[in-house]
Amino acid sequence: MGNRGTIVLVGGTNSGSKIEISAVERDTPLYFSTHWTGDSLEGVARAACKIAADNGRVEDPGVFARIIFCELLKTDKDNDGVLSFRISAEDSDDHDVPPLVIDCAYHTAYEVKETSEGPRLGGILQALKLPRRPADTKRLKKLFTF
Repeated sequence: MGNRGTIVLVGGTNSGSKIEISAVERDTPLYFSTHWTGDSLEGVARAACKIAADNGRVEDPGVFARIIFCELLKTDKDNDGVLSFRISAEDSDDHDVPPLVIDCAYHTAYEVKETSEGPRLGGILQALKLPRRPADTKRLKKLFTF
């Protein structure tokens, strides 16, 4: 039992007419998972994206990641934090709420649409790699831009 959810940070830099992304950022998304506060992830994502955007840190993946985690920690009101959160380079594939993807290159956050097979983040993250193929992202619901 729980209220599990995941935010996925996908790196990249949008410098106007050209998207730049390093192999590490492109191939290694960062996963922030919660065991108890999955239903608060959209609020966490919105707050973290606003802070990162307001402070020019969207294109600084290390700082952006810390901002997301700090916002996530604020949701841990009743627990000690020991078993509440996970940071990983791999998805746990254990979701009670649809995962969220924060795409730094396009300053956009998405919700992963559910299917009978579950969210299947791996295929969705492949679709987010550049160059983009719009047909591959049809399982993503745009939540907001930042």
